[in-house]
Amino acid sequence: MKDISLEYCHIYTDEEPNSSHLESLKKARQIFEDLSMEGKTTSRVIMIDDYNPIEATLDQEEFKKLVDREGMHPDIYIYEAQLIRVAQHVLRRTQGRIWSQYSRYLSKHNKYPCSFLIACWYALRLGIIEDESIVPKEHVCKEIISILPERFVEVEMLADAILSQLGVNSSKIITRVFY
Repeated sequence: MKDISLEYCHIYTDEEPNSSHLESLKKARQIFEDLSMEGKTTSRVIMIDDYNPIEATLDQEEFKKLVDREGMHPDIYIYEAQLIRVAQHVLRRTQGRIWSQYSRYLSKHNKYPCSFLIACWYALRLGIIEDESIVPKEHVCKEIISILPERFVEVEMLADAILSQLGVNSSKIITRVFY
């Protein structure tokens, strides 16, 4: 098990890399170097959101080349739509208000909200749920650091409520770096 799962450079398939992604790469590189100096093992991950966009315009090969040029090749690229495979498992482990809120949302919209998929993503990275086709065992970690734009603050906090029902104390093992 690695020490830290470091997520950075989240991108949607309907956008092009921009200054926000470059900022994320810069922050990730600094954090990765600091963790390495501390002797921490890391699994570097990038999520490509292919679940919400309607039209995919991202040139993924060019994006991956940009990431590589910046010296931050990840261990794993994940596509958000992959998380659907574990979402029902996570939903079954919730109860009360959380269960009813997300069950109603799913029934009404026929899709999962971002906050729910974030909780699934974190649960996979922490090994709380397993799907080696998404997160291989060698990339399961004790803690998470996610580097995200400030626009994600609200959905990240909503994910914490779901994670708490899975037995995760987010404040102790998940660090979010917003920019």
